[in-house]
Amino acid sequence: MALNGWHRGEASIRSRTGLDKDPSLNYLYMSVGGELPHDHAIFHSTRLPFLPVAIQDEDGRPWASILAGSGALGFVSYPRYTTLVARAQVWDGDPIHNMKLRPDGTGLIAGLGVELSTRRRNKFAGKITSLTRSSSSWDVEMTVDEAIGNCPKYIPVRELEPHQTHPIIQFSNYNFTAVDTLPDIALDLIHRSDMLFFATALESTDPLYPAHLGMNIRGGRPGFTRIISDRRTLVMPDYSGNRILTSLGNIEATPLAGLVFPDFDTGDVLYLTGEARNLVGDEASQIMFQQDRLTTIHVTGAVYISNALPVRVREGTEVQPSPYSPPVKLLNEESASRVVFSGNDTVSATLVSMRLVSETIGTFTFATSKPLNIVPGQAIILDLSGFLGALKYRHMAPSNPVSVNDDRIRTWTVSGTNKARSEFALTLKLKPGGAATTAFFSIAHNVPPPLLDDARQLGLEVPVIGITGEFSLSDSGPSGTRKRALMVAGGIGVTPFLAMLKAAEGWDITILLASREPEVLVPLLLDAASSGRVKALEIHVFSSLVPRYHSSDSRVHAHQGRLNESWISGMGESWADRDVFLCGPRGMNEVAKEGLKRAGVDVEKVKEEGFAY
Repeated sequence: MALNGWHRGEASIRSRTGLDKDPSLNYLYMSVGGELPHDHAIFHSTRLPFLPVAIQDEDGRPWASILAGSGALGFVSYPRYTTLVARAQVWDGDPIHNMKLRPDGTGLIAGLGVELSTRRRNKFAGKITSLTRSSSSWDVEMTVDEAIGNCPKYIPVRELEPHQTHPIIQFSNYNFTAVDTLPDIALDLIHRSDMLFFATALESTDPLYPAHLGMNIRGGRPGFTRIISDRRTLVMPDYSGNRILTSLGNIEATPLAGLVFPDFDTGDVLYLTGEARNLVGDEASQIMFQQDRLTTIHVTGAVYISNALPVRVREGTEVQPSPYSPPVKLLNEESASRVVFSGNDTVSATLVSMRLVSETIGTFTFATSKPLNIVPGQAIILDLSGFLGALKYRHMAPSNPVSVNDDRIRTWTVSGTNKARSEFALTLKLKPGGAATTAFFSIAHNVPPPLLDDARQLGLEVPVIGITGEFSLSDSGPSGTRKRALMVAGGIGVTPFLAMLKAAEGWDITILLASREPEVLVPLLLDAASSGRVKALEIHVFSSLVPRYHSSDSRVHAHQGRLNESWISGMGESWADRDVFLCGPRGMNEVAKEGLKRAGVDVEKVKEEGFAY
């Protein structure tokens, strides 16, 4: 970050995003100090078990490296004013071995100290002023000339402890050819990662805006970084932040970036470098639906090292996701079945009725301005910005973190359709603090009863953006005419199955329902199956309710406690001859898949939907 104003890259990205038109943001660059504050120095030297740093290789490509000692705190020292020294045990394969240095042994560096247990983080940039290497460690002396404290918004909380290591290089390719791709082991780590470290560079000969490196962190829900089908181009969404845009600004001027993905469960580390590009507006949404800003990295070099990190998640503790992280967005190419309405093909939906089946679950029916072809199990995408109102920028929102990235777009599974009347129904659960469900349930709870049956008088009309989803009986895999299905639902995850049951004439269906509200959801399932003329139906309900849930319908079987792997795998009936569908929270889906796997089901053929609140 240039201390004399916005450098050419920062000025460019500010213009492209429209931030240059807000006078209150004109001097945000002054947030970056020209020296290392004393409290930052104390933090770096006492609170860090590892230090991600940005370096450059001999070709000028930025890499994100990881400096660490034994995994204990205090491997970084603060010997004097604005100077840090890291005594690091550098493992084979780390890109720092190929670091570009001047003939006098100096070079550019940037770092980010992050205490994962508290989410506290501080960035710095400067120069390597001394480097001493021995057989057991490297002493890296860094003189800091830029520093800033950063917000902790998207960082997952982890309690770490030292751990023995045995680093092994599993994959190394510093110079990809046109046909090279990332190996499966690398793709798997990217898909399960909820954070990464992000190195950028500014190449410059302008003394007012000197060359420097940048190090940053990106976090989100597991899989927030996506991979294009070429198996080497990563797509990283840019969430609402402090609007300084130092990393994106560097990429605008010098379109290169380095990433490192650490796995704090296994100690594995994936290093990547590549050609970077910022996409804004329509350009971005053409790659990732409804994403206004993102960065792509086309990998030109990669290294994967197993068991390298000298820290692991402390036994007996769990990762705490950041409440600010929005749901994962898939690439457009990952959602080939999506239909988007635009231009002359616009569609609107008008609320026509509301039916509350409990205080927190209700069905809201809409009529569309044009007939829609919604396959049972698919979801509809609605633009609620006119209904809810647009949100103003807020950097932090402790009382409602998810609102920071709320674009007012909602994707909800359709629970039923009436094609003759061009209607679709949404069965929703009230989400505490949720802007959309709170608004709909507030209307349903407060309008006069006649308006529940005929809500057209309310004039509540919203644009329909599109239809999406491949979760349907009509495309249920290689079952042919077998017409047998297993549906596993967690709570309100029953919604796609309501639509499927209504269209499941002749099907033999078993449903496993895990719910705290079986008295509400089971009648909905029975009613849907009745209207759909299902051939055979069995519903197994798993609930921790006391007293135990009971149904007078002989097709419903109640089980005390949670749905577990052993019950699924131990069932006498083989699930392998059924088309299997899962819809529930991530944890429940994983439990179900493990049980199905034990029962001999090919989990690669299981259709899965999730919901993230």
